[in-house]
Amino acid sequence: MKSFLHRLHARCGDLWWYAILLFVAQRFGDVINMFVGMWLVPKYVPQDELGAVLPLMSFVGFIGLPLTLITIPFLKFIIVFVFTAMLAVDVFCKKRTI
Repeated sequence: MKSFLHRLHARCGDLWWYAILLFVAQRFGDVINMFVGMWLVPKYVPQDELGAVLPLMSFVGFIGLPLTLITIPFLKFIIVFVFTAMLAVDVFCKKRTI
């Protein structure tokens, strides 16, 4: 598994590798939110006390989807800018030997 991840990292490059890691971390957070919203909250909170929590959670998920679609490209651009700045620092900080 470790060698597969190293090959994938080498094949994709740093930009896409970190974009993939970011995507996986976001989806893992979505799975945790889904687990809490679908199983934990209905199991431990009675329906009469629940009130508008479930409709509000579904509305927030609906509103959050376009926000996620908008922010992912900007995050990729930020990663590109950070990565190119790192390359620029590496190029200019190396000692030149003649």
